[in-house]
Amino acid sequence: MLLGFVSGVAVTGVVVASLLASSVTGDLPTDATPVFAHASSAPSALLASDGTEVVSFRLVEAIEPARVVPPELIDAFLFAAEPSFYEARADRATPPTEAIRRAAAGSTTSASRLSTELTRLLLDAEPPGLRRRIREEILATRLDATRSAAERASIWLEWVPLCDGHRGLQRAAADCLGVPVEAWGPAEIAAVAAAAAGGLDLGDPPDVLLARRDAVVDKLVLQGGLDPEAAVKLPAPAPRVMREGPDAWQREALSEARRRIGAAAPSSVRVHIYLDPGMQAQLASATAGGAWAALDPRTGGVLALGGPASVDGGALERASAAASLVAEGGVVRVRYVNRVDDGRTGEPLGLQYIAAVRDGRSTLDRLDELRTWDEVGSVRRRVHADGCVSVTHPRLAVTVCGAASPAAVSALGAELPPESPPIPDDAWLNEDGRLMRRAEGS
Repeated sequence: MLLGFVSGVAVTGVVVASLLASSVTGDLPTDATPVFAHASSAPSALLASDGTEVVSFRLVEAIEPARVVPPELIDAFLFAAEPSFYEARADRATPPTEAIRRAAAGSTTSASRLSTELTRLLLDAEPPGLRRRIREEILATRLDATRSAAERASIWLEWVPLCDGHRGLQRAAADCLGVPVEAWGPAEIAAVAAAAAGGLDLGDPPDVLLARRDAVVDKLVLQGGLDPEAAVKLPAPAPRVMREGPDAWQREALSEARRRIGAAAPSSVRVHIYLDPGMQAQLASATAGGAWAALDPRTGGVLALGGPASVDGGALERASAAASLVAEGGVVRVRYVNRVDDGRTGEPLGLQYIAAVRDGRSTLDRLDELRTWDEVGSVRRRVHADGCVSVTHPRLAVTVCGAASPAAVSALGAELPPESPPIPDDAWLNEDGRLMRRAEGS
């Protein structure tokens, strides 16, 4: 009888273990492709400086994967990434009982970092806790054991933000590279592999991308994946160009926010931009089909932007140049985003103020150029040869190309107090009112 009781307990234990295993693992995916359908569960908002909502959007969007991916791209990524990121660490899926033990002990997942990251994305909707840790251990080790590094890398390349903070190879091809995925050559492949492995964005400055891309090219050449003569002929990455359309500034603002948030995005955010709705409406009504741009020289924040010249940067570039004449740090770096808050907690996500970068000209050179502008009330004004009008002040820089009169543009600064850029410590005004360096003597 005792033997029968023990056998019954054993059978019951097996049944319970089987049921437990089924409840924990029964609905786990067999691969990582479901990440393509992953999207933010809640909408995010783009807010103007007065708090009004400009547009609602999803921070993480579903991905339409490329139908054809060049095999060379996978090879280049594996060359560029650290082997410890993608090399499989498990040769079998962790059994449920072992996964329970590891999770209860607080052990880290025993799979590769790549499989672990994909697993966390797949199980992102599940609440944190013991059950999720168990499932992460089982699924991550299953991916390691059943999917090659190339298969897992191809999914990661679709998921990692590559172009203006957006995910997806097709999006990168259309918006940043201008070449369809299936037609990518060595230059595009090396650039994408470098960006994906190095946490860069294809919209970053070309010199940053070039340095990282060339490191990948060197590895490909050494491994025989690229002909040395072809490598030296690769063109440099093209500089980023503002996209076309009447809402180009809006896309620029979302791009800046996405790129700075990075891959670890919360479900929703509130993006606060510098846009001043009153100034935007005033300039839009004054230009009669022209173009306009307004910046705060202290931060580079875009206060207003619109019209056809915003496509090629005409008004924006001139407003930036005008702001640079009075900015304390030199060249103004244009910024759309003031800050980003977590949509659930309201906590800021670390978008810090970016100081203006210095250019090659001295402060005296810039102030000397400013002296050639007309002084109109509190602002300095220049009428360009093509009829565009720029005004600048330490708190405001505006360029208008269109029907607005110079007087109307100057009136934008009518309420600003008289203020001049500070004179450097090593400079003085001579009897003619010209700035001189103290080292130059009389």
